[in-house]
Amino acid sequence: MQNKQTSNLIYAASMLSIAALFCVAPQTSAFVVQLGSGGHFNCQARPHWTSAFLDAYAADSDSNPTTALSMASASYSAEDSENDPDDDKDSPKSNSNESNKQQPNKKKSSKSQFENPISEFIDDVAQSIEDVERRKELKRDLLQYGASYDRGFGASSFARKIVDSMITELESLNQAVNASTGIDGSVAFDAYGNPTESSSSPLQGNWRMIWTTAQDVLVLGASPVVTVGAIYQVFTPPIITNVIDFLPRAQALLPPSFSISSLVRAKVTTRASLRPEYPMRIGLDFEKVQLQPVELLGQRVMDSLPPLGIDLPRLSDQVLSALVGNSDPNMRPGYFDVTFLDDEMLIIRQNSPGGLFVLVKTPDNDP
Repeated sequence: MQNKQTSNLIYAASMLSIAALFCVAPQTSAFVVQLGSGGHFNCQARPHWTSAFLDAYAADSDSNPTTALSMASASYSAEDSENDPDDDKDSPKSNSNESNKQQPNKKKSSKSQFENPISEFIDDVAQSIEDVERRKELKRDLLQYGASYDRGFGASSFARKIVDSMITELESLNQAVNASTGIDGSVAFDAYGNPTESSSSPLQGNWRMIWTTAQDVLVLGASPVVTVGAIYQVFTPPIITNVIDFLPRAQALLPPSFSISSLVRAKVTTRASLRPEYPMRIGLDFEKVQLQPVELLGQRVMDSLPPLGIDLPRLSDQVLSALVGNSDPNMRPGYFDVTFLDDEMLIIRQNSPGGLFVLVKTPDNDP
């Protein structure tokens, strides 16, 4: 099994090399290979050996792409030798001995110049593939632990340590560099720092919580009256809405066939802002708290009963500066840092009262 995985890795790396080389224009100085699930890395273009490699692979497309690298190396070295003006067949015989002495060194230099970038390129691709596969494994494991331990509400201290180590490793593999872009309604770059014409933030959409260590959320599970249902963060820049569904705890005593369920949805609305010096930080200003009845004894009442809520007072910048004792807008209270982001998963760490959240992308936030 290990040999097969190694073989697949080499083959995938080689195929990515081919795909990348096909995309390189003759005068291109650099290009980007995209590996999926947020995988990106930059490589230097090597136009001098591109044609040699493609010719070698085209000559025998059924061969292992890695073999084509060796064929290309030999072809490139021979062509380099033939085209060298110092190796002219019509040159005087008096210079032939000197030319022959220099030839081995020149061939060795050409081969070295060819093999080094190829080797480095393959190593970079292989490492990137390993990172992508590891990210997939960690995300899959986090989903399993979240399901097994009720998103952290029922986790033992041992389980928390395991999940914490997985989260730390996944954060180390994060490739997003500008998660806050567009969170205030204006977009200039995507999460990886590349220009984009899109009008949406990389965070935009519905994210469902699968794990948390935030005490202000975990304490909700201790209520003897209600139990915690789905928890979402909904990003519609510049608005971020925290959504928590509550169900009567006694409802769990009834058989699933009893369709007399009740559900109340709590919403906390915040307005997001940029923190100029921290591209992975999202500032928050709390605006509104609402309770919306969704189901009552099996009847859908969301459209017939209005929500109950209050608007929160908005504090001025002067008041906030006085509270924290610092006029720096980057240090204002109420923010979270994005520590991992791709198309499937989001990890954030909140400033106060602390704790982290692991969320997965969902198509909607229907109760």
